[in-house]
Amino acid sequence: MVGAIFAETLRRSWKTALYWGLGIGFMAWLQIIVVQDTTLITQTAELLESVPPFLLQMFGGTSDMQFLATPDGYLALQFFGFILLVFAFYAAVAGLNITANDEDSGIMDIFLSLPVVRWQLVLTRVLAFALLSALVIGVTLTCMLIGFAMVPGIFNVEHMILATFNILPATLVVLTFTTMAAAIIQRKSGAMALTAAFIIGSYMLDFLAKAAPDTILGTLQKLSFFAYYDSASVVQNGLSPVNILILLAASAIFATVAMWRYQHRDIGL
Repeated sequence: MVGAIFAETLRRSWKTALYWGLGIGFMAWLQIIVVQDTTLITQTAELLESVPPFLLQMFGGTSDMQFLATPDGYLALQFFGFILLVFAFYAAVAGLNITANDEDSGIMDIFLSLPVVRWQLVLTRVLAFALLSALVIGVTLTCMLIGFAMVPGIFNVEHMILATFNILPATLVVLTFTTMAAAIIQRKSGAMALTAAFIIGSYMLDFLAKAAPDTILGTLQKLSFFAYYDSASVVQNGLSPVNILILLAASAIFATVAMWRYQHRDIGL
């Protein structure tokens, strides 16, 4: 029965994931093919030279001006520097689909009438939407690979592939946090507000900590999931296993709390 719920979740949502992947992939593809215009890279590099280094770091870049003047650095700043916010929005919407939307529409009773306990229902749908998140990233990467094939020899494709996969752990954090929020707060609007506060608060904390690393914000930055995404470093140096493990551990904790809470609270039918 758990398998049937998993399959039904995929059936209902795979097209949406595909469209998200195509939309994000198209944005990435555009950024890749414009790099053929060396004038654009030169102008961007000249512009960045006038920007204080801490501002570049605040917007997801790096203070390494030589790196930012390369095609890899351009993509790190112009695509990977902001794309996690887009994936966070997708993950928030997906997280609401795990329980909140079906409760709000009154069809959760259909799932709960099946011979499956509540925590299994939550876990099954979390895993299904985690797979769908991977689908979005996979489609995005496919579009990027098409772009790389059109401009061969310009990018470090291996690092770009790793940077794309690096989006998934942080996306799972938002997905599971939203699921937890919906399990704790029965009202969908409340869960949405808490998730929005989590995403915006994490982004602003990371943003401000990069501007003032020697203050208390520098210490509190560890509470932001954006700090462990660190896209510029991944594009430049490859994946950080420690950061990935931290994000996956946070996702597991949020999912566990969501399962426990949903098992023990009243369900809005």
